[in-house]
Parts: sequence; structure tokens; C-alpha cells
Amino acid sequence: MYDEMVVHFALTQKISPDELMGFMDSEEINNAPALRYFRRIRELQELPEQERKAILKTLDDLIRANS
Repeated sequence: MYDEMVVHFALTQKISPDELMGFMDSEEINNAPALRYFRRIRELQELPEQERKAILKTLDDLIRANS
């Protein structure tokens, strides 16, 4: 199968491509970080270092305050 076909079929079945291909079971997938977080991290890496540090500090503070 082509990669695009796998992704499309997985989306229509409301499962991940990994689950469709048998690489992960449902429980592992439910515990895996969402792809949108990885996209945001990638965008964060593109920011200037000073802005990146400020965002990470804010994130750390929010996590600590809500833990």
C-alpha cells in the first residue's frame, strides 16, 4: 500500500496508521502523545531562542501549578 492510502484508510476507520499496520495496540495508542503536540514542538524549535525559553518557562510554570 502507498503511505497515503494507509493514512486515508486509517482515518476512515478512525484508527491510527500504526494500529492499522499492527505496530501498536489500542491501549498503547491511547497513551501515546498526540501528533498535534509534536507539530507544536516542531514550530517551537523554529522560534528565536529567547522566545523559546520564555514559552518553555511558562509551560513549566503551568504544569507545576496544576500538578
